[in-house]
Amino acid sequence: MKYKRAIAVAAALSVPAAPAVALAATGTTDTTTTTKTSQQEPKASAAAVAHVATHRKAVKRNVRLARLHAKRTEHRLSRSYDERANVRSLAELQKSNRRLRLKLDRLKHQDAIVASLRPTLRAIANCESHHNPHAVNPTGTYRGLFQFDHHTWSTVGGKGDPARASVREQYLRAALLYKRVGRSPWPVCGR
Repeated sequence: MKYKRAIAVAAALSVPAAPAVALAATGTTDTTTTTKTSQQEPKASAAAVAHVATHRKAVKRNVRLARLHAKRTEHRLSRSYDERANVRSLAELQKSNRRLRLKLDRLKHQDAIVASLRPTLRAIANCESHHNPHAVNPTGTYRGLFQFDHHTWSTVGGKGDPARASVREQYLRAALLYKRVGRSPWPVCGR
């Protein structure tokens, strides 16, 4: 068995050298064939090296953007994310990087909206719930920092229970509502 394996390895190693050996045996030299082959191999390997470098750079960027997005949205990035990013193709990584960049830009825009209204929103939250993000009125209709009802919460893009949403999410939804209709949802505290 070892003998057959050794023959197979020797045959595989001698195949690339076969044209040069055959030419040497006939006494003729074909410089175009040897030159052409030697020029193609470095170009192919240079392209492969460039592709690997581009892939590594895309993986690094993807992991960085995913970590930043997870931090900004108060989520956890799985431990295996780095490993899974390494296995993805370059096209997939580039598409994911564009999508993550758009999401981060949207978050930045949302943060700017909240920042412009923060003093007003703080005053409303203080009046409505005394800054308690889990506050629920006695009837259970109005919930969270800004005492949203479920219908109003869903109209500004909120999902689930407003009282269980993060503080950042509640401020964002209140800012979007304030931008749409002003102080009217908070008739007493919005003055």
